[in-house]
Amino acid sequence: MTLLIHLVFTAPYHWPLAKLNYGLQLSGVISLQLSIGVMLSVILGSAHGTSREWPYMLNYVAVDVPLTNWTKLESGLWYTLDAVTSGLAHASAYYSPKGPILTELE
Repeated sequence: MTLLIHLVFTAPYHWPLAKLNYGLQLSGVISLQLSIGVMLSVILGSAHGTSREWPYMLNYVAVDVPLTNWTKLESGLWYTLDAVTSGLAHASAYYSPKGPILTELE
């Protein structure tokens, strides 16, 4: 959420300098927020389910995402969202106003 607020408040300065980079960053932050929301929903749903039966405590074990009871469509959408989020993060790092970052490191 902090990244989204930062991008919104710096839009008047950032947009004229690098329109493509700003668009990629904004798209990446929105897809990341969606991904985190889905993950939190799955984790909190699991915690809610395990806390309703004896011994009334939470498991300190990671929750698998995607869940095993998801359909192929739901799993495919999750993996697509994950790939889009990763792709946008890497693309916004690649398309900087000065050109690809890799040329600066070589």
